[in-house]
Amino acid sequence: MPENNISDAAEYIADKPSEEIGLTAEGNANLVILDPSTPSVRSIVRVVIITLLILFVAGFISGILTSLTYLFFLIVLSIFFAYLIEPLVQV
Repeated sequence: MPENNISDAAEYIADKPSEEIGLTAEGNANLVILDPSTPSVRSIVRVVIITLLILFVAGFISGILTSLTYLFFLIVLSIFFAYLIEPLVQV
């Protein structure tokens, strides 16, 4: 049986008598031919690059948010410190 092309396989099956194919008693057997294929290298590379890009952007945003968290914490501390020192500075 040819294994290169689905149309070749279909022609091969069409040329055979139904007894050789193995039809059921009712005569309604279904033939399933799977096309063995793998994703192309281009699509695999595209998925890998997109995944790495998403991970890089997520890490970059995480780093920025972490830095801003410390900055906002220091701003809040400085405001509280200003309220604490304010009575001492007034003349």
